[in-house]
Amino acid sequence: MSAGQPRPSELIGRKRAGDELSGHEWRALITGMLDGRVSDAQMAALLMAGVINGVTTAEAKALTRILGESGESI
Repeated sequence: MSAGQPRPSELIGRKRAGDELSGHEWRALITGMLDGRVSDAQMAALLMAGVINGVTTAEAKALTRILGESGESI
């Protein structure tokens, strides 16, 4: 990830520990996946941590918004 942004492995570790990720952190992960900086395996590990430890309402809202903004609108 670029300077000032946490590495995917750090965010995966935090989510695995049960921490809540901010909208900024989710955005960094999604944009990183779209441009190839976050691997499929890393995203799978992050999502598995979310399934095991849960995702807060704020995280779900942020993730939904970010995913919606990442594609084309019709």
